[in-house]
Amino acid sequence: MLVDATGLNPASVSGKEASDRIINAAIIADLVFSTHNGIGILTLLADKIAGIEKDAYYSKSSVEECENSINGIVGYVASATIANVLKCDVQKDPVFVKLLGVGL
Repeated sequence: MLVDATGLNPASVSGKEASDRIINAAIIADLVFSTHNGIGILTLLADKIAGIEKDAYYSKSSVEECENSINGIVGYVASATIANVLKCDVQKDPVFVKLLGVGL
């Protein structure tokens, strides 16, 4: 299956989207269930902790697994970033195609 900048591969997400989804999941976990009642600095770095590169593409299912881990019971009880982001195994999409000279 070809992947291009229009997002024609529904099984992958951009690094930007993966980053946004992981940070949002961590923020929600912090706001809803955190004992410190706020967003921690590590929450804002959740994408970096998970190893996300914004110029890469990632398997959508592995990003969703990471989100589910962060927003699961353990994430809510033990804090999203430390407990679960370190366990995230977000996989880069193995398909890499250049179209019209634009690298993905």
